Amino acid sequence: MNAILKPNGILLISTPTSKYYLERINYAVFSKHLCPAEHKVLFTRNQMKTILAKHGFILKKSIGYSFWVPLLKFGFVQTKYMMPELFTWQQIYIAKKAS
Repeated sequence: MNAILKPNGILLISTPTSKYYLERINYAVFSKHLCPAEHKVLFTRNQMKTILAKHGFILKKSIGYSFWVPLLKFGFVQTKYMMPELFTWQQIYIAKKAS
């Protein structure tokens, strides 16, 4: 992305988080992740912030996305608010390339 984006360019990344409560339960019980196999590594917000900074990006915003409580059959697919990682399966990161 560094080679493609111009200075001050915006990068959007969407990835599952390892801290989602259902992910943690499933991994503790079955020793496998809930997310599709193409996701080799699950990142926390802090890990993503560190990776972005290492590669010349500044994390501007992190948005929690997709929450579900199976027993209550309650949830939402998107939110404009930063939700705790424990409650959102997917995170959207908005980062700016350093100038």
